[in-house]
Amino acid sequence: MAKPIIQQFLEAVNQHDFNGMKNVVHDSFCLIDVHGYKIEGIENNQIIWNQFINKFPGFKIEIEEWLGQDNTFIIIGFASNEGSHFWKIPICCKLNIMDEKIMGCQIFADTNLPTIAMDNKLSSNCNRVNSIGGIFFKSENPEVLKEWYKKHLGFVIDNYGTSFEWRKATDRNRLGYTAWSPMKEDTTYFAPSDKQFMINYRVQNLEQLIEELIKEGVIICDAIEHYEYGKFVHILDVENNKIELWEPNDVEYEKILAVIMN
Repeated sequence: MAKPIIQQFLEAVNQHDFNGMKNVVHDSFCLIDVHGYKIEGIENNQIIWNQFINKFPGFKIEIEEWLGQDNTFIIIGFASNEGSHFWKIPICCKLNIMDEKIMGCQIFADTNLPTIAMDNKLSSNCNRVNSIGGIFFKSENPEVLKEWYKKHLGFVIDNYGTSFEWRKATDRNRLGYTAWSPMKEDTTYFAPSDKQFMINYRVQNLEQLIEELIKEGVIICDAIEHYEYGKFVHILDVENNKIELWEPNDVEYEKILAVIMN
């Protein structure tokens, strides 16, 4: 009885039919992804599934072999993404059945090819902004403000503010960072803008992006600067907001954070 349930589940996966998947899984269904992270509950799994299919709209699974005993099944085959950013990788899934529904699924696969495919997709789109790298704003008293956020909101404060750590959707083993930093009222860092803030945006290929922005008539404030933790340049938007673009080296940035925090 377990095999038809799993077949129905896989058919729904290949049809990108989450409601069909829900029909054969427990409410407390738990997915363990290729990095060992647990996604528990139907609602959380639906969020992750929607994000995944948005990135890989041609995703499907092909089964080559079944191994099963009692309520545990191992399926071996291939996962792929059809279309312009094609990849195909071996995959193994362990599924647990209880009361004629799937209780859990653990996935084993190498994610290098999907990550490369996503990187290529970004390249084809000129590597424009992919996330927020930092929020910088003027403050009457930055030190007092930082202490307030530390006391009341639990910020881990350093000399500049704080950095929030997160994991990249295309590879959860890779970390990314977003800085938060109050600055003195008389700072000239936001010039020539007279605004009270500046947003830093992360990009993947700064040189290529700047070439495109110049063609589009965007005001470039300065030359690209190179540091161990990435490349930076500043531009102005149509409302004279200064924008900082950052092509990060997160590995080196993490090293700097470790020194600052110690």
